[in-house]
Amino acid sequence: MSSGKSAIDGFDVPITVNRPSGPITYVKGRAVVPAVTAIQMQASVQQASADNLLLLPEAIRNNETKRIYSYEEIRTATDEADPTDADIIIYDGESWRVVMVDKYKMGTLDHWRVFAQKLDTDHN
Repeated sequence: MSSGKSAIDGFDVPITVNRPSGPITYVKGRAVVPAVTAIQMQASVQQASADNLLLLPEAIRNNETKRIYSYEEIRTATDEADPTDADIIIYDGESWRVVMVDKYKMGTLDHWRVFAQKLDTDHN
């Protein structure tokens, strides 16, 4: 966490980040999703602007999207050798799946900018 002051400090709210505890594995061709670890952190949560939505793939631009700034790491899904699912953010009683992450390494105000999209209420 940074000791400097930024916009995150003035507008931070509590969020819970539900993070998969390991990679997705497959048994008999079916995905086995690992247990989830709940992480409490502070973040600035804002509605994504029209310009922000242009950064996302066209197929998901119409979904309700939040822009989130945090000093702590928030992760999106990976499709590497050991694929992991995206973090799920719980904010104001609603669940949001991380779809894009930008890490800003600036020396004094290192932070993450995250775009997350609202999940259906029947999501587990």
